Amino acid sequence: GGVDKAKPKHPPKHGRAPLAIGDSVMLLALPRLSSEGYRVNARGCRQWAEGMALLRQVKSRKKLPHMVTIALGADWKITKINCG
Repeated sequence: GGVDKAKPKHPPKHGRAPLAIGDSVMLLALPRLSSEGYRVNARGCRQWAEGMALLRQVKSRKKLPHMVTIALGADWKITKINCG
């Protein structure tokens, strides 16, 4: 599916709003996270590589907040290849 985003429902007291990057599980939590003040970016089946690429994009644009929450891997499997 596509990417769902949400802005925080209230402005942060200091600096940028915390950022939450997630997969399909976070899609369900998106309204609650934004009501708690998070900027949210979630997509079903998102893997770690995509989440880290998104984080690098945010950093390169100098928009990285003081706190980032990443919740990925709900449908991920561990193999010898991705264990290093």
